[in-house]
Amino acid sequence: KEYEAPENPVLALRPANAKDTPLLNYMKTKAVERRAKMAKRERERRKWSDSLGRISEKKSKWRCAECGTSKNLEEDPDDRGTCYCTTCWEWWESKDSKKKKKKKKHKKHKKHKDE
Repeated sequence: KEYEAPENPVLALRPANAKDTPLLNYMKTKAVERRAKMAKRERERRKWSDSLGRISEKKSKWRCAECGTSKNLEEDPDDRGTCYCTTCWEWWESKDSKKKKKKKKHKKHKKHKDE
């Protein structure tokens, strides 16, 4: 009898099609699920916006006049309608309290040319 080598086990594990691996199949199904979920969210958003009229995005009406943030705002009592965040507010207050007195510049007296 002639010796017959057993089949290569690596070839038995490989799929016939290179695009048919378990990882690629998993990624394909996840992509399909993700697209379906996004489409469902979009349908829900359109349903609500159509039934209630246009719903604007959640944008804060008030913004800090210095840095533009919309969190931790305080309205300026001197200027109604203008808001500042607590960080800018505290910075401004500390800046005012640390203000140094300006030294007066002494003007140098110019001597007349004819002297």
